[in-house]
Amino acid sequence: MPSNHASQKKALKHKKKREVAAKKARESTRLATHPSAGELLRAAAGRPLGPAFVSADWDVDDGMPRLVSVVVSRKVSGQLLLGALVLLDRTCLGVKNAMLFPPQSELELEQRVAKMGYQIGELRRVDPLLAQSAVYNAIDYARALGFEPHRDFPEAVFGPRPSVLIETPLARRAKPLYIQGPDDNVALIVAKLGKAVGPGGFDLTAGIPPGFDFDEDDYDDEGDEPLLST
Repeated sequence: MPSNHASQKKALKHKKKREVAAKKARESTRLATHPSAGELLRAAAGRPLGPAFVSADWDVDDGMPRLVSVVVSRKVSGQLLLGALVLLDRTCLGVKNAMLFPPQSELELEQRVAKMGYQIGELRRVDPLLAQSAVYNAIDYARALGFEPHRDFPEAVFGPRPSVLIETPLARRAKPLYIQGPDDNVALIVAKLGKAVGPGGFDLTAGIPPGFDFDEDDYDDEGDEPLLST
């Protein structure tokens, strides 16, 4: 009888383990196949950081600042990562645009980043703190000029802001440089700059700087829709 009781107890223990494993599997499947931006961001908040990437030429100094693409990821469920991309204007506007990727494995994320590299320029893997620092240095600089991050900025993936940031290229530019993008409200931006630093306190250049100006279609991967709405 004691032996039978022990067997039942052992079987119950294994059953509970299987139920927990099944629950985790269902959660992973739900996140992977039926995600919404709100769900994904809630799942990412506070989770450990995964791989991060920045444009390979982000530290090139040839007199014309580059728009920089930055990818950061979080380990959200099992082996799944939630990655997000932002486009940085480090000399004026900060986070110009952002998009969220569907949950995927680390290998899938690396493949996605490599594929994007053919379209927007190579991205190289970096320490996550370096990627976060580039983003928050740009945000800090832009906020000092009166510009907030793009409305789709996924704070849950990139933040919270690290207590100590690494110094990154163009983090402390003495004079703002605004380079007009094709969809910018130029009059509004110039008015804000004038208010922040005075009419002669910034430089203005027409045209798009080296680097890719964000277009969601160019970041699309095999039909995946950008997950921007929260």
